[in-house]
Amino acid sequence: MSTLPPQTGTSAPPADIGRAGSGQTPASRRQHRLDDTERRRFDEEGFAVARGLFSAEEVAELRDEFMAMHAAGPIPGHFEPVPDAEDVLRAYPRIMHPHQVNGVALRYLLDPRIRDVLTDLFGEEPLAAQSMFYFKPPGARGQALHQDNFYLRVEPGTCIAAWLACDVIDRANGGLEVVPGTHRMDLFCPEEADPSVSFTREYVPPPPGLRPVPGRHAAGRCLVLQRQPRARVGPEHDDGPVPPVVHLSLRRPLRRANRALLPDVDDGR
Repeated sequence: MSTLPPQTGTSAPPADIGRAGSGQTPASRRQHRLDDTERRRFDEEGFAVARGLFSAEEVAELRDEFMAMHAAGPIPGHFEPVPDAEDVLRAYPRIMHPHQVNGVALRYLLDPRIRDVLTDLFGEEPLAAQSMFYFKPPGARGQALHQDNFYLRVEPGTCIAAWLACDVIDRANGGLEVVPGTHRMDLFCPEEADPSVSFTREYVPPPPGLRPVPGRHAAGRCLVLQRQPRARVGPEHDDGPVPPVVHLSLRRPLRRANRALLPDVDDGR
């Protein structure tokens, strides 16, 4: 397992996607672009799907790496599970910023295939700002509809999230929903979420006339979202964990961001 030493109390420099140099296989050197249908969907609805971006072997590598990280125990500031907790999400919490402490996570965060897709959508190279890994254990609560840029406060423009499915994601195991068209709207002040179904407090209801749309995603598929729109991770109902990886990218030049949430990013000056 390739690892980097934990970084506590320090900030890494901002990372350009695809500049890591490691793990760039011949397949990843081909320019990856969304087809015209997905590009139109991104412009019109605020999200797109990159199918087959990663192989079954690569997905298995990611899944195995994060399960090994869980088995190894807490990483202060990134991952602090409580094995015997009554709430399964305390036993399997998200791993925050794993790219700061794990070489495999860093390699996939900087993978040039993701860079290609995001550069195509942004019209410029993005900055890799944040990474997470969700375990989604059986019985876990989900995350209510929300807007990432409510938390990240990115200016100008917004951020993009790239969700990589590490297993099949569908309604049976909670799934992931988006509200098409909300990428054109402003940030909204959230309401209180139902704590029985959401582990976060914030909930942004769909505007009148719009509704959440669920999706089914095969392992290796990447869902790309403009993060002004509302998105939701549903509660886990099925018998098996469905771990997705998410990473967030920002446009450049970057004038302002929430440094408490994005410690790796500066303003580019």
